[in-house]
Amino acid sequence: MNNRGWGLNVMLVFTGILLLALIIVIVEIQNNFKKLEANYEENSSQTEESIKPTYTTYEDIEFALIKSAGSYVRKYYSEDFLEGDYITVPLSVLQKEKFIGPIYDIKDETTACTGYVGFIKQEGIIDYEPYIKCGKNYTTKGYIERHDTVAS
Repeated sequence: MNNRGWGLNVMLVFTGILLLALIIVIVEIQNNFKKLEANYEENSSQTEESIKPTYTTYEDIEFALIKSAGSYVRKYYSEDFLEGDYITVPLSVLQKEKFIGPIYDIKDETTACTGYVGFIKQEGIIDYEPYIKCGKNYTTKGYIERHDTVAS
């Protein structure tokens, strides 16, 4: 008509440029996700033993037990954990399942600590009670040795 508008040729050129830009962006996003995944795998490949936590107090050890027991409960019990249930999980089980690494006495690093976590669900809330025994240097009040072993 008056030749002042865009023609089909100009519209196809701009559409081609936009598609090319979109393809470049998609390729860059995929490359970034691959790099992110590689970094994640590299960081997660470090074993528990290579990152040895340092505990300065026995309360730190007990708190670490509570955290690992919480992860254990979420993984294995979730909705099956009923109101009033009382369960104990030995430290050896938490270590075997890789929820926590080896724990040594803070006063004698050659002595391994043993222990367990007891937990109960009351009014929809799970209460955790950690118990540890670190050689002759420390034993949590209320520690019962028979809960520290795995039933066969």
